Amino acid sequence: MPDNANGLPVGFAILKGGVDPTTGEFYEDQIGLTCAACHTGHLEYKNVSIRYDGGPAMVNLGEVERVIGLSIGHTLMLPWRFERFADRLESIEGRSVDRKKLRGDLERALQKIRKQKAANDGLLAQCGAWSCSSGAKLSSEISCRRGAFLPPLRSRFPSAKLAMDQPPSAQPHAN
Repeated sequence: MPDNANGLPVGFAILKGGVDPTTGEFYEDQIGLTCAACHTGHLEYKNVSIRYDGGPAMVNLGEVERVIGLSIGHTLMLPWRFERFADRLESIEGRSVDRKKLRGDLERALQKIRKQKAANDGLLAQCGAWSCSSGAKLSSEISCRRGAFLPPLRSRFPSAKLAMDQPPSAQPHAN
């Protein structure tokens, strides 16, 4: 198993800083997702833990993004929360941090999340969907960015009752 010195969860990785080839701008280290974020699952039953690679992860990455955005937003809005965050960061790094720069970094991160959400929402609208979760209504064929293609589910599974056919209140919930 590869070294995980940063203790990141399965499916997360550090993208080392560098120069963006499209803009020429420098970017700092970032945390991103690997294929394993969507394709590694974990089940626990009667004190037995099973991890399976290549299967569905049973995670809603859109919800993860939303919660991270909310967390950053609350950290920026609530002074005591920002101070607590900065204090913990100083403790982890073992040095003082420039709080003004930290605030600016958080504001840029939140703006980037907002921009990405707007782009994703626009892409979904172009594809005939309004949500990736809870009752997404998809057109019979979706052809999107970079040639990604979702096969027409109706033709492949004509008798199947698809979750997207049900309103969100009728869909099963994972508890």
